Amino acid sequence: MNPPTDIETKVIDLIRHELHARTLSLDSRTRLDHLSADSLAVLKLTLAFEETFDIEIPDEDADRIRTVEDAVVTVERCVRARGPWVDRRTTSPREVGGDPEVAARARGASELDPGHPSKRP
Repeated sequence: MNPPTDIETKVIDLIRHELHARTLSLDSRTRLDHLSADSLAVLKLTLAFEETFDIEIPDEDADRIRTVEDAVVTVERCVRARGPWVDRRTTSPREVGGDPEVAARARGASELDPGHPSKRP
């Protein structure tokens, strides 16, 4: 069995948080409806994925999320389509391979952008 990826770990953390399942054992086969997730809860979970990973999950893909594995696969596919994901907690260029632009995006704003508030007169 392969160790979990950063994305998989974060997806599971979000599921635990959003569905108030912190004390439950989750694996790839865990069904979200077994965690008492109704359609509104799954919608909120999908929005949390989109915000956390800076992705857009098409409605037809979101409608197919039934298990933890479905969520992980959907998020990983959307992240691959968008480009590399960097955990927003990572802020140091050293931690993201020395790229200051990636580090700035990880912090949620590009300080290299001339329109960034820190560059305004």
